[in-house]
Amino acid sequence: MNRVNFARVSKVIIDVCKSHGTWFDRDELARVVTFIQEGGLEHAHQYDVDRAVEEKRRQAEQVRFIASLEEGTPKHMHGSTGHGDDELDSAIGRLLGRFLR
Repeated sequence: MNRVNFARVSKVIIDVCKSHGTWFDRDELARVVTFIQEGGLEHAHQYDVDRAVEEKRRQAEQVRFIASLEEGTPKHMHGSTGHGDDELDSAIGRLLGRFLR
């Protein structure tokens, strides 16, 4: 038995069993029905859409960050002396990129 927030945003915690179905404690079914009647499922759907959009934005930001690490840090950003710093930065960037994937 798992305790689940109905529709992820309803604040109605119900008990769900994969083998036996959903169990409602006192007043939970009435609260779920009220949630649905007040447009809660539409709110839950919009919440899911917003989360998916945010996740895509976060992933794109991470890809840009990894790409910038793999390209190496520009000399003016770390005070390169021209003595192999770019190679070290590039190696570190590739290593960090692998960890962040």
